[in-house]
Amino acid sequence: MFYLLVNYDTNWEFDLYRTQKLKELDCDPYIMIYDKPNAEKKYKMLQRYVNNKYIFWNKNIKSFKEYVT
Repeated sequence: MFYLLVNYDTNWEFDLYRTQKLKELDCDPYIMIYDKPNAEKKYKMLQRYVNNKYIFWNKNIKSFKEYVT
């Protein structure tokens, strides 16, 4: 398992990239949001997607973008 800090000195695209890269490498990321009360809603949605392993490893959902649409 890898703890993945998001919303701290990074941008949204890079946080998504790191999440997808860990998934491609069959690693198990766990999202932790820096300053969660003030974070944008998309970070909370990313955390819900990644930390729910049933959804994250579901073969029918290939990416976060598929999850939110």
